[in-house]
Amino acid sequence: RHISKLEVGEIPTEIVLVDNNSNDRTAQVVEETWSELGQPIPLRRFFHETPGLGEARRRGFEECMYRIVIVCDDDNHLAADYVSKVYGLFQQVPKMGVIGGVAYPDSMSELPEWFADEMHYFACGDRGLERGRRDGIDAWVWGAGMAFRLDVFDRLIEAGFRNIVGGRTGSSLRSG
Repeated sequence: RHISKLEVGEIPTEIVLVDNNSNDRTAQVVEETWSELGQPIPLRRFFHETPGLGEARRRGFEECMYRIVIVCDDDNHLAADYVSKVYGLFQQVPKMGVIGGVAYPDSMSELPEWFADEMHYFACGDRGLERGRRDGIDAWVWGAGMAFRLDVFDRLIEAGFRNIVGGRTGSSLRSG
């Protein structure tokens, strides 16, 4: 429902949904809800047998029709103008390959006292700039809300990059 509120204007946009062997009807619920909302952005769904967040993302990247990707996880709420801001930044800086934003926690209940000190574990906050800065450039961005040119991803794969962490699968929360 939140994604349906994105203001995309004339920017060529699609939503790529990868069902990587879920057993909870998530993909069907998304399609039914999207239909109820009037399909404000074209939605394409793909099945990928191998479970895991990394596998789903990789398959989604392979299926994208457009060359700029925004990763939006199921627990993200993107600002309504996020697509236009990302698109505008990539148009202004053609050599930019990857960008990310600051993520703020949003909770229906009061956050626990410890959350402020540990929110980076939940991909919230300033992205740990003091830990991830190299030569004046942020060396990493959160996966959630990350935007990048697919050409960058393609070059990484061509160079032999493989994710050694794997990604979340089943009860494993490994990620990176």
